[in-house]
Amino acid sequence: GSIVVYDSGSWRTFANESAPSYSNTYSVDFDGTNDYIDCGTASALNSASTFSVSAWYKKSAAGAGGLIVGAGPLSGNKFYIEHFSNNNIYVGYDNTFASVSSTSNTNWRHVVYVRDSGTHKLYVDGNDMSLGGTPSATTGASTGNPFYIGRLQNYSSYFGGLIDEVSLFSSALSASNVTAIYNSGTPNDISSFSPVGWWRMGDNDGGTGTTITDQGSGGNNGTLTNGPTFSTTVPS
Repeated sequence: GSIVVYDSGSWRTFANESAPSYSNTYSVDFDGTNDYIDCGTASALNSASTFSVSAWYKKSAAGAGGLIVGAGPLSGNKFYIEHFSNNNIYVGYDNTFASVSSTSNTNWRHVVYVRDSGTHKLYVDGNDMSLGGTPSATTGASTGNPFYIGRLQNYSSYFGGLIDEVSLFSSALSASNVTAIYNSGTPNDISSFSPVGWWRMGDNDGGTGTTITDQGSGGNNGTLTNGPTFSTTVPS
């Protein structure tokens, strides 16, 4: 695998550069009607007091949006991140929620929710949005409830647009961690942060089929449900 060159009377050996191990080529397109990805039970959210969730999303239209990620039923204990049609970003936890103002544009956005015991933060495009409210000691997303991308159980606010590079951590990411993951608006390799769930939206599945392979340590492969499709439009 090396390159050998005869140079001025002697042989010189150079290591052959391998192809980069990380590239972001695909996202998943949701129709806003009934499309979602079922990732099964994500144990990192079950009665956890410390966790982080990261996702990239691009709304299909100014008034569109919907649930980006969600776990637990609407009528019970739950966790979710939603870009609502009024252009606020809502974070739901247990039976309460907090929100921050966002924008109506259809650019790619990056959101990270960080819960660290009795405190929590929401970062949008790398910026701490000073999320209001106080979370309870646990998420309340009860054991056995699935973690969805693009919806929340028993709730009709399905996401309309593109979602990419969703990840789940059993730790509280620091501000510098979030900055590194945001990477000035271009997703990069996050394996050094030890995600327990990392759904790359087709990049490890060739952009075909109905399975989103979990590249984290949890082994929670996602299943495309009701027809979401792969897209080659990605954050950059």
